[in-house]
Amino acid sequence: MTRPTRPGGGARLAELQRRLGADLIAVLALTAAADLFVLVPGLNGTPARPVFGLVFVLFVPGYAVVTALFPRPSGGGASDDADAGRPTAAVRIALAVVTSALVAAALGIALTFTPVGVRLFPLVAGLTAVTVGVTGYAAVRRSRLPGRVRPDPPSRGPAASADAVDRTGRDWTALDLVLAAAVVLALAGVGVAALAPSDDGGYTELYLVTENESGALVADGYPRNVSVGSERDLTLGVRNREGTATDYTVVVQLQRVARGNGTADERVTARASRPGPAGGRVVERTVLHRYTPRLDSDGTWRRQHTVSPPFAGERVRLAYLLYRGDAPDDPTVGNAYRTVYLWLTVTDSGDGDADRRRSGSAVRPVSPI
Repeated sequence: MTRPTRPGGGARLAELQRRLGADLIAVLALTAAADLFVLVPGLNGTPARPVFGLVFVLFVPGYAVVTALFPRPSGGGASDDADAGRPTAAVRIALAVVTSALVAAALGIALTFTPVGVRLFPLVAGLTAVTVGVTGYAAVRRSRLPGRVRPDPPSRGPAASADAVDRTGRDWTALDLVLAAAVVLALAGVGVAALAPSDDGGYTELYLVTENESGALVADGYPRNVSVGSERDLTLGVRNREGTATDYTVVVQLQRVARGNGTADERVTARASRPGPAGGRVVERTVLHRYTPRLDSDGTWRRQHTVSPPFAGERVRLAYLLYRGDAPDDPTVGNAYRTVYLWLTVTDSGDGDADRRRSGSAVRPVSPI
């Protein structure tokens, strides 16, 4: 009795291609290649990274979505596709580009509302999950189509082929023009986003909080009027969202600000000084504290510290200057990576303690965090 022979690897691949189509297999292969060349160390520094990355972001997810909506492949000429109720190859490609841009934009917006934020790994992982999931759905829909997935090659004569070519060379319709404009806008938007400085997509949070009566840390109750030598407790926080382990330096300065103009680094503009005094220049500064935390990716560092003003003034700024790496020899608000500050009125006597607490509006970050 002869045992039935099991199909070999080539036969199984041919059967898979017959059921799914070479296009869906290519979608999965491009997704895997993009993940490797974008995320894997050693491969993400090669010239292949931007090639696979752009194809993945600009085409692959959208093609999977379009195939899920129109599972039967295009073929047999533009008129045959239109008669069969499916998009032509050109329209399918245009829809794939536009849909990919929409999927990437929607995913980016969704990530802004999550704790992970918009970073490289979550974005690539999200696009991969969407692509693989939609490709699976498209494969299920395609497998339920009657007959073979791929259409038979056209067997008509030369005259019929010439007639098909002539019919495909029709004038552009309004839909063609809309799709072409959408493709141009999508590519232009991606190009602007790629050329715009993004600081590698990462950022660092810098914040100043106080401890309320129940011991919780809140962005409220900041001191505003204090006296020389009095002590106030504050808590400084740093959160690393740069996507990699980072060394930081934080310089805490007390600055006396006088009215008038100063240099670009020491000038306090009216916009930056709100809700404190408008305009001025730094005429005296002293370093109160210096910290050098090292944070892993997505790590948080907090330090409770005491501030005791050594000099008096009506326009005194308590400034926290954050730097990635070492701080420069002359740290200022102008050269800091992130800055948060608090305006104080410092008196020579204890009279200023009457208004020991004030709302958190006294703290304003100079740069977005």
